[in-house]
Amino acid sequence: MLNLPRPRNLARLLCQLTLLGGVLGIVLALVLAWNGYQQAMQRGRNELQANAGRLVASIDHELQMRRNTLHNMKVLAEQYLAERSPLAWSAHPYLQPESRYAGYSLRLPPGFNFEQLGNVTGLGPLPADDSQTMREIQMALALTPLFRSLIERDPDTPWVYYTSAQRFLYLYPRVESSDFFVSQQTFSMPFYLQAHPAYNPSGELIWTPVYQDQAGKGWMVTMSVPVQDRGRFRGAISVDIATSRLVWLLERSPIPHTALHLLQADGQRLASSGGPPPALIPQNWPQYTLQARGQRLQAVFPLQANHWFLVLDSDAAALQQAALRQALPLALLAFFLTASLLLVLGLLRSQSRVEALSTHDWLTGVWNRRAFDEQLLAALSLLKREGSSLALILFDVDDFKHYNDTQGHPAGDKALQDIAQAVQQVAQRADDRVYRLGGEEFAVLASLPDAERLQAFMEHIGSAVREQRIEHPGSQLGLLTISLGGVLLQHGSHTTAADAYRQADKALYQAKDSGKNCACCWRGE
Repeated sequence: MLNLPRPRNLARLLCQLTLLGGVLGIVLALVLAWNGYQQAMQRGRNELQANAGRLVASIDHELQMRRNTLHNMKVLAEQYLAERSPLAWSAHPYLQPESRYAGYSLRLPPGFNFEQLGNVTGLGPLPADDSQTMREIQMALALTPLFRSLIERDPDTPWVYYTSAQRFLYLYPRVESSDFFVSQQTFSMPFYLQAHPAYNPSGELIWTPVYQDQAGKGWMVTMSVPVQDRGRFRGAISVDIATSRLVWLLERSPIPHTALHLLQADGQRLASSGGPPPALIPQNWPQYTLQARGQRLQAVFPLQANHWFLVLDSDAAALQQAALRQALPLALLAFFLTASLLLVLGLLRSQSRVEALSTHDWLTGVWNRRAFDEQLLAALSLLKREGSSLALILFDVDDFKHYNDTQGHPAGDKALQDIAQAVQQVAQRADDRVYRLGGEEFAVLASLPDAERLQAFMEHIGSAVREQRIEHPGSQLGLLTISLGGVLLQHGSHTTAADAYRQADKALYQAKDSGKNCACCWRGE
């Protein structure tokens, strides 16, 4: 059988492409420009979010370091209270009354300077040497190396201190009593009150709102952790963070055309860089997502170290202008260099796919019934004019309905695919064609010289299917098999397509009547 190429009307297609190429090229350029603009916008948005994520990670890292340091102080403080303070000297002889404050303070012992020791200020009479208050004072003084190390590592930290339920406060770095003295108001401040079990029964680390420092170092927030001794609340260790430090954290990683803000969950501002904060409540705002509000793009990112939020407030117009600048070269390049070529290739590819879908079976990938009808007619026409022979083979799957009913339709589809693939491995010459006519019925067109070769070819196909070893408990062999019927048409034959099909079909039924799983050739009425 000669090759039977599918006719394609490429001339008309190319003519249409020529007529419409200019218009389609412009349309494609506009589409590419729009896509480029959208992609540039998305890249800009992604970059904003990525920069914010890095900034959040940086702030979280710094705050987490402070959390860890504060936790270590708490562990040591509770250890010193439970066991014995490692302080080698007693602070009791250096406590002095402060009558004007109705309390007492700690004067510097000999050999100490302001950098080596903070100040203790307390309310009430001097504590006894063996009192609980003195145990806590000794503990607080023993924490001084940790307090000093934190201040040296971060000079922007205003204060580190221990506030005791025994009504005293140990403050580092040291200031004189005349500059700061603990008062009753101190014990109503958030850094102490929120750490108290009455407000913090779980004993977690707490963060205060922004407040004005009593010792005159401006606006700050405080992180505090409660200290307990044998399950009883004794006081709180606190570390102050100046809001100027938070501003510095924002300004060290600037984002172009974007204002940055640290807000508490209720919207109270902690720090800002680049402009005033937007009017929003972070805890009620979608997180990690840029939201358009007029000419602004805003997003909220929660911190992991506490209940703070980083808020981005970006200029949407600047982002749009940058996206336009990035998209314009792409649009021009696409219009002048690739628009027409991409259109032609796309349309030809689409046309090829449509033609393949119209002539091939969707399940098995072999030729379909439409292609069979057309190619059989074309082959018979050639057979009348040229010296060759044509073999038509019909086959179907034995007991396939029972297989489908027992194994399920997905298994049936897979079996048909495997059978089609096996037959294609046999019928792989240039003139061989394999078709699925419908259901479990298939056909093969092949160029074979005589009936003996046809019989051998069909048996080879049947053997290839059996070698797939598709299990079928309802068959005699326990495997799926096929029955084949074939007819050989010689040069000069005037057999019609219908007659050829009928003869091959009778040969197929003869194979069925012979017990299935075999092949029969048509040898006349």
